[in-house]
Amino acid sequence: MRLSLAILLILFGLRFPAAAEPLRVSVAEDAVTLRLADKRIILLDGLLAPDADDDGERSEADKIAAAALARLIESAVGQTVRLNALLEAPDRWNRIPADVHLQNSNVWLQERMLQEGLARIGPCPLGGPERLKMLRAAEASARTARRGLWRIGAYQIRDAMKPIKARGFVLVEGIPLESGGGRSVRYLNFAKDWRQDFTLRATKAVARRLDKANLGFDAVVERKLLVRGWLVWRNGPMLDINCPQQIEALDP
Repeated sequence: MRLSLAILLILFGLRFPAAAEPLRVSVAEDAVTLRLADKRIILLDGLLAPDADDDGERSEADKIAAAALARLIESAVGQTVRLNALLEAPDRWNRIPADVHLQNSNVWLQERMLQEGLARIGPCPLGGPERLKMLRAAEASARTARRGLWRIGAYQIRDAMKPIKARGFVLVEGIPLESGGGRSVRYLNFAKDWRQDFTLRATKAVARRLDKANLGFDAVVERKLLVRGWLVWRNGPMLDINCPQQIEALDP
């Protein structure tokens, strides 16, 4: 007889936060991770915190990384929060991905960190399209106002038609000119010379997910895109696309 997930959790002594469950925060492990008083670890899903190494040997990223952690400590540590868990079980690092709201003010911590320019949206946030839309709006408001990390050169949006010399996690804006590839891998090229241009790459399985989200590589040719991910070098700068959330169409 098959046991339900809830029964299995009870049998093994596991318990995950129900929607809107109030809990107290004891520690900020880093700028996107909280430890509760009951020892559970909560990930502010959707956020990518600035890292001291984002700008190499310069000091700007060190300062903004410290500011992000300080802000999360100030906002959450010692406070009662409500959690909306986005997965039924912890991730591989034993963190529970969740939306976190301050109990007293109803502030959504993810939104606050993005609006203040103290985090970027990571590559593949959980949840549905409405949640993603709110995360993007919060990040865009900070970019427009040049708040926090958006004042720093290492975090600026890159132009797909210009040489990209950045490293790590990047945001790139541009209009792709053509798609290509074979049965197992698809490519989206932002210039005619695919040996040097900025390119997106997706496996066949990911390409099917992109098609379902109306973001298939054939469908977005000649559309203005904002894409994000970890930069690799394969005949020029390239981003591996692992989920539709990495691609944002900027045109209507």
